[in-house]
Amino acid sequence: ADYLRGGDDLRRFHLAERIALLFDEYLVYRPDWILAWEEGKADHWQARLWRGMTGGGDVRHRVQLAEEFVAALRHGARGAAGLPPRVSLFGLTALPPAHLQLFAAIAETVDVHLFLLNPCQEYWGAIRDAREIARRSVHEAPGNLYLESGNSLLAALGKPGRDFVDTLQDLESLQETRFEDPGDECLLHAIQSDLLSLRTRGEGDDHPRTPVRDGDRSVQVHSCHSAVREIEVLHDQLLALFESQPGLMPADVVVM
Repeated sequence: ADYLRGGDDLRRFHLAERIALLFDEYLVYRPDWILAWEEGKADHWQARLWRGMTGGGDVRHRVQLAEEFVAALRHGARGAAGLPPRVSLFGLTALPPAHLQLFAAIAETVDVHLFLLNPCQEYWGAIRDAREIARRSVHEAPGNLYLESGNSLLAALGKPGRDFVDTLQDLESLQETRFEDPGDECLLHAIQSDLLSLRTRGEGDDHPRTPVRDGDRSVQVHSCHSAVREIEVLHDQLLALFESQPGLMPADVVVM
């Protein structure tokens, strides 16, 4: 009300756009909220607005369609659902729980194969980064939390993948792994090996810190004073790689 008071059409449009995006996220990540709102189990402004938009459940949105689809599957309507004999999923780093449950329902009827790139062969669903451990330790003794970082790089940067892999553990599935330790011939391989085995090199005598060998350029850090200079340095480095490694092709390069 404060935002709209004295506002023009543009402000109203921006607010409508923001609410629409939020509702779209609810449909994906909070389908239980949507169903509860349509059953009249909440009376806050979002629930009232949703019921007004959908006529209290008359509009068939993705949550309702998913429920109808799962119900049809469980009544043996495989042909009506138009399912192929096998479903294969590639290159996913995460899936919303609602989508995962949908594929789990499909898996009761046909084979569903999930090809997942997992950086770690150990269970890493319980690791947390140092910041989260410190924040939670304010309210409870660290020893009672049973939290560890495992590998600090994986704990700091792998949260979406961690949660996704952890969710997959709750599903009935047959797992087949193809892990291969890259060793520690170069710095990059040493980092990958530590991620794979969920360890931090240099902690304890079993895995001492690996010295960087002369000429090892597998990991490089370039300090650039502008975004334009970053592109120039990247361009020069790629040209040097293509010249020094005749078998390297542009299709082998990913710039992120």
